[in-house]
Amino acid sequence: RIKLQAGNHRWQYHASFLHQHADNDFSYTDRYIYGNPVLKRQHNALDAAGFIQSFFLNMKDGSLLEAGSWYQQKVLEIPALMGNYSASHALQKDSTFKIFLTYRKQFGKSGLMIRSAWFTDDLHYTDKINEEDNAFSINSKIGARQLRNEAEYRYYISDRITLGAGADHNSLDGIS
Repeated sequence: RIKLQAGNHRWQYHASFLHQHADNDFSYTDRYIYGNPVLKRQHNALDAAGFIQSFFLNMKDGSLLEAGSWYQQKVLEIPALMGNYSASHALQKDSTFKIFLTYRKQFGKSGLMIRSAWFTDDLHYTDKINEEDNAFSINSKIGARQLRNEAEYRYYISDRITLGAGADHNSLDGIS
């Protein structure tokens, strides 16, 4: 994991890069085979990477601007089921991307917040009969795209009473 932070009282920037790898080729006792041999798990690796960043800006008029993004990708080899002795060639690739922007302004006895965000999620599952095949026996792609927008205004009548109003918009598209 690598982290970066910079800024002062007016602005801040934070970033993190994450990476993970695991072969997952552990040994196990196969109770389905006579003699219970110890075998090594095959085609079970995981690779994942991600990048997260945030930006904050205190503007001179007292308002605050925030922005951020997050990208993550994962590649997972899917092993054959225990008890199935043919080699597996199944692979699952997941990715997600999220980005947001927020504006906040505090007035004397009231406050305004406006936020917008975009999300994408994708999953690509493939499998082959054998490793030499150029064609997939399974090639499944699914995903989602989401846009969210919201605005909220609050007026503080007293310490105990707040009057608020807001609007939300949400759009979700599935891809299959």
